[in-house]
Amino acid sequence: MKKLIFTFVAMQLVFVAGDSWAAADGAGAGMNDCSEFIDLYENGDAALREDLLLGVGQWAIGYMTGLNARVEEYERRELGVFDPTTLGDDILVKCYNAPGDMIINVATLMYLAAPAYQPSVS
Repeated sequence: MKKLIFTFVAMQLVFVAGDSWAAADGAGAGMNDCSEFIDLYENGDAALREDLLLGVGQWAIGYMTGLNARVEEYERRELGVFDPTTLGDDILVKCYNAPGDMIINVATLMYLAAPAYQPSVS
């Protein structure tokens, strides 16, 4: 529970960095377009950049977890392949390739490209 609260607080700190990011707080980071993400990243100092990438990576894993919860087990994706630290970097790279796209679309495509979930057999 403490980790969940910390993650929520960390995300709140990231969102106060820019007006559009703060406005998207209720819907999550994914409702921002890639150009806003790139702009905030490029204009931030090193600490903000690190927090931004980690925050977006954590948001994406939470979003993907929600996707997994909404589908049948055989449709789920293996989320263990994602690390929040590097996931933010990966999203940023994909945003540079498609600056007009929304972060949620980038995260959805990454989710769909993840390997299928293999339940453990006991």
